[in-house]
Amino acid sequence: MNWKTVAIIPFAIASLFGTTQIKTVAAKENQALFETYHQAISQKYGIDINNFKQQISGGEADEHPLTKYKLKQILLGIKVELEHTDNKYKALEITTDHLEEIPDYYTRLLRMEKLALAEQPQIETKKALADKSQFESYRKAISQKYGIDLNNFEQQISGGEADEHPITKYNLEQILLGIEVEMEHTDNKYKALEITTDHLEEIPDYYTHLLKMEEEAFANPSAITHNLI
Repeated sequence: MNWKTVAIIPFAIASLFGTTQIKTVAAKENQALFETYHQAISQKYGIDINNFKQQISGGEADEHPLTKYKLKQILLGIKVELEHTDNKYKALEITTDHLEEIPDYYTRLLRMEKLALAEQPQIETKKALADKSQFESYRKAISQKYGIDLNNFEQQISGGEADEHPITKYNLEQILLGIEVEMEHTDNKYKALEITTDHLEEIPDYYTHLLKMEEEAFANPSAITHNLI
């Protein structure tokens, strides 16, 4: 053994001792962190992570330590996932799988839900305004052509196909055409409208087909008669 080797030995021993100390400190810190997670999750959800086992095979978080993920996200995630399962261990498993893919998954999820809920009143308001505007267009057109006030329109034939459906469900052009056709069979314009909507509930372009059929019949009555025989 030469003098250089002798000189290096103390440094090697010191380095090995230092590495061992670092590993010991890290192990203690990991254990302390795990204990923090254990207490928090146990207190809030009654889950003993000492006995936690992966219950869904093939999950993204399989084999990863629970302390890899933020405790706040885990607690939030369990709460969310318990809305979909009554198994708290599965809820934890699903939570860690989501967090493996997106570390702040549940913060993002709640933000998304909050924004979506905030938009709902605006969407519903816009839809209500659009529906009201459409109804007003129908009311004016039908009133001008036939003197029918849709505000006072009531279903007059019980058991009709269109009962309970809004008038705006049907094409306005078809309604106007239908009323004209049906008034050939009744002098009650409201009944004519009722019959019209019943036909349109079954076939949305009923009166287009009806007029086409009548045109073909008038154009070639013998062909129709032949087909019926």
